[in-house]
Amino acid sequence: MRKAYIGLSSPTAYFYDHDRKYFNEPWQWNPILESPQGLITLFDELWFLTRSLCPVSLRNENYVKFLDEDSNFVPLIKGVATILHTNQIDGLISEYPYLTELIDVASNFPNQQFKRYNEVIEYIYGRKPGAGFPIDNHSKTIKLCGLGLIGDSMRIDLLAFDVVILSCLGVRNIELITNSFNNSVLKFRTSTLQNIEVSQKIIIKRIPVLQTPSGPIIEGIERIRENSFLIDFRNKILQNNNPEDFIELVTAVEQEFSKYRNEVLLEKQKGSRLITSLANNALSFFAGSVIPVPGIGEIKSLMSDSKTRKFNWTGFISEIENSA
Repeated sequence: MRKAYIGLSSPTAYFYDHDRKYFNEPWQWNPILESPQGLITLFDELWFLTRSLCPVSLRNENYVKFLDEDSNFVPLIKGVATILHTNQIDGLISEYPYLTELIDVASNFPNQQFKRYNEVIEYIYGRKPGAGFPIDNHSKTIKLCGLGLIGDSMRIDLLAFDVVILSCLGVRNIELITNSFNNSVLKFRTSTLQNIEVSQKIIIKRIPVLQTPSGPIIEGIERIRENSFLIDFRNKILQNNNPEDFIELVTAVEQEFSKYRNEVLLEKQKGSRLITSLANNALSFFAGSVIPVPGIGEIKSLMSDSKTRKFNWTGFISEIENSA
């Protein structure tokens, strides 16, 4: 099964509903994910670190899991959260030195990313932040295993925290969901990937996204999730690196995608904008390759690169390019 991990660094932004106009939850915010319909469809399960990082409209779905509500994962979460809370990024790097191989921890990337903040939010949400759309890049305090932390798409220490959690879970076929902001500080050199067999040009291009203050519209999406073409496709992603083997499935998936867009999303559009996402926000860690992690084996990391598979599994494939 393919699993997506959504942590403190994953949501791109948060919609604030101080007056409880759109939802009545313990938190005043609702996380905004990139390509949420793609996540729901192309992953068998969505594993959220905690409930307050999950959009309201998804919280009761049977494919959603909350790690801090599972006793098997609480000790891990509490241990790593304590390091972050007490010693911040330096503590994480000291305990998990492989982080410097994956993340540019010295980057001052928020200054650059805020220059395009409105553009990114409009791109993934359909509207710019402003009057009637109180959107920020961070949550307020989240109680996680007794500690106060926050979600934020522009903090390197939170990205490092999520990488550690993911690499220590001991779970196969799970992928960290990143976003348009923190992708910029992920670093993967050719030398790091030299032993990985990769195939190029499997590219996820477009998926319809309909976001609302209470979360993505998901009515009827179970039909897509359970479609035999999508089940086959999810399985092939895990088992196959050959782009040519996806061609027949792509056509069938696109047909289902078109039906869903026309029959469900357009009818539910109302005051929201139906947009097309080109998000590249899945980062995969699988046990057994490349980067040694003391005590837990090794992890392998794949990101878009001239010599790596285009691992953008958060939307529907609409085009397969031939290798140059």
